[in-house]
Amino acid sequence: MEAEFYMAVLTCLLLGNSEGFQIVHVQKQQCLFKNKIVVMGLCNGTSQNQQWMWTENEKLLHVKSTLCLGISNSSRGPSRAAIFTPCSQATRWTCYEKGGFLEVENASLFLKKQGFRVMVKKGRKYLHSWMKIDVNEEGKLVNESLCLKKAHLGAEVSVRSTRNTHPSQTPTTYNAVTYRVENLIRNITEAFTRSTEEIYSQSSSERQSPSMQTTGTTETPRVQTTTQMFSSTTEETGLGEPVRCNFTLMEPTVSSQSVSLQWRTLGSPCNFSLIYNSDTSGTAWCYPVQINTTTYECNLKDLQAGTIYNLRIVSLDGEERTMVLQTDPLPPARFEVIKEKTTSTSLHVWWTPSSGKVTWYEVKLFDDNKQKIQVVQVQESTLSTEYIFFNLTAGNKYNIAITAVSRDKRSSTIYTNGSTVPSPVKDIGISTKPSSLLISWSHGSGNVERYRLTLMDKGILVYSSIVDKHATSYTFHGLTPGHLYNLTIITEAAGLQNYRSKLARTAPMEVSNLKVTNDGSLTSLKVKWQRPVGDVDSYNITLSHQGTVRESRILAPRVTETHFRDLTPGRLYQVTIICVSGELSAQKMAVGRTVPEKVGNLEANSNGWVRSLIVSWSPPAGDWEQYRIMLFNDSLVLLNISVGKEETHYVMDDIGLIPGRQYDVEVIVESGNLKNSEHCQGRTVPLAVLQLRVKHSNETSLGIMWQTPVAEWEKYIISLADRDLLLIHKSLSKDAKEFTFTDLVPGRKYTATVTSISGDLKNSSSIQGRT
Repeated sequence: MEAEFYMAVLTCLLLGNSEGFQIVHVQKQQCLFKNKIVVMGLCNGTSQNQQWMWTENEKLLHVKSTLCLGISNSSRGPSRAAIFTPCSQATRWTCYEKGGFLEVENASLFLKKQGFRVMVKKGRKYLHSWMKIDVNEEGKLVNESLCLKKAHLGAEVSVRSTRNTHPSQTPTTYNAVTYRVENLIRNITEAFTRSTEEIYSQSSSERQSPSMQTTGTTETPRVQTTTQMFSSTTEETGLGEPVRCNFTLMEPTVSSQSVSLQWRTLGSPCNFSLIYNSDTSGTAWCYPVQINTTTYECNLKDLQAGTIYNLRIVSLDGEERTMVLQTDPLPPARFEVIKEKTTSTSLHVWWTPSSGKVTWYEVKLFDDNKQKIQVVQVQESTLSTEYIFFNLTAGNKYNIAITAVSRDKRSSTIYTNGSTVPSPVKDIGISTKPSSLLISWSHGSGNVERYRLTLMDKGILVYSSIVDKHATSYTFHGLTPGHLYNLTIITEAAGLQNYRSKLARTAPMEVSNLKVTNDGSLTSLKVKWQRPVGDVDSYNITLSHQGTVRESRILAPRVTETHFRDLTPGRLYQVTIICVSGELSAQKMAVGRTVPEKVGNLEANSNGWVRSLIVSWSPPAGDWEQYRIMLFNDSLVLLNISVGKEETHYVMDDIGLIPGRQYDVEVIVESGNLKNSEHCQGRTVPLAVLQLRVKHSNETSLGIMWQTPVAEWEKYIISLADRDLLLIHKSLSKDAKEFTFTDLVPGRKYTATVTSISGDLKNSSSIQGRT
């Protein structure tokens, strides 16, 4: 028993307590340590209470208490508690390299975690795996097999020492002396005596300079190492019994960057020294202030937040207390929502890393009703840290809380707030009129407080209106026709805005006073109009006939008239003027007709008829619909009749024409409301005189007489013929009713003829008489 105990102590002397290892539960990543009983908890590489070593006879030694891991004998069932027991009474453990199982030697009892306690249970079902946390050659913590690597007695054992408190330095390797059991007691006694002398020598030195305080040391002073190594050893072995300066620690006061420790002595005043360090800082000392005869205090300041510190209070007589304290973590100094990265469904939060140590940051998202929505853990980073919350409601207000967590300690919580950007509207529709715009839209997802509609004209605000969140349409009135505006529908919610813009143009006005005239032309049309109100980019003018475009042209907006030439006479044309403004247009249509052409070769002939006329003509060029024939006796209309366009002559009969009278004839070509006329004259054949007879005769004269017919004539031609010889040919006035031929040959037979003349027409009546 003594040999075993001294073997463990010798190992501790050679390696120091820090050369032990931590036993970690692989599945839960918790470590084995002593808290009156064997318990599991958060792994702490700086805690001496979590240091274990294998003894040569395959027992597990708890370095700080120098007790070994055993099992309770209070129960013999399939499940028994693991306990601390003197190493002579402890069980041996069988360690399985593959699987990491720990079995009580030859007992089929396996070490398992049960809550925070440790048990041994019978059976091989659901075994737990165990490993050790050790320091590798690079000074980094690694998980290795827990199983003991045995060395033969008498052989050299390679031992690593990490007394240097800086974690990044490479551990130093020492060659321990070859030990044998018969030499253990002598070696331990000599080492203890030598170390004790060093302690008192160092303590004496400290008393000479009580004001000295060192911080940031990279090499742990020897007094710390030897005191730590022998404080409990002296107690357990009884090799020496120095005078103890007993003291009681009071509850420490811990903040983010300071620790206040107080303790009381039970007897006379003592001299104390407090030594402390962390895994990121060197060793420092604090010389306590004596508050009264029994109470001492040390205030450690400028500590690192969220950091585990190892503290040791040492009195001059060798009494010491060690403890592990963790400073409170600090929240981030700045915690903000990055508004530039905010979207309708996400919030981007950013914070500066907290001063000190942080394991992770706990970030919580609450809605506007303080209901928690999301909780995330963000691992600590040395750079600025950020997180994005997704799948949020557009246009909603949110509160965000952040807490820095360092191991099992939490900082105070700080808050910020932000809002998601509201969703823009969807499906914007625009119905245009010359002086108004009807705007319609669909709601986007999420929350909306109201809509703001703006209408801009070349960067100048023309109209702005706020509408209710339930509205889906709005009409702008009093706008300029054909004008291009920039429409923006702004969604407002939670103090933020989102928008959707669209170009909107009012419909242009059509031209006014559109007129198409021919100005008496058979082959051209003039088009005139007035410029409409508002904006016009151009005019698109087309000339068409019966749906077929004959000519099209584009004119500038300043033009107000145009001419079309080389057209067909009498044809009806359609003129369309389209006012173009952007992609919109408005059209106005009018019709115009060229003047129809006259008939050709118009004639009115009697054809020898005394009471009829026949009118004939050749058709005109171009288009026409019909002819109208009119007959005038001076200014009196005797005939007014329409005939089809296919006719080329017309007989005037049975209308009471007077023989020998000259009539005026007009043939009108009609095309729509336009016409063109041609005139001519026609004369009926005059009647011959009536009741022509011989009034008297003698040897040398012959008198004739007649009556006038109901007709018209201009004059008479009197002729007297003797056989085939015309003797007399003389003109008489139209009023004459008789005539006497003289100087005739007696007894001769003559033929007398009276001819009625009307224009170029004539009719005759003859009689024979003898002298």
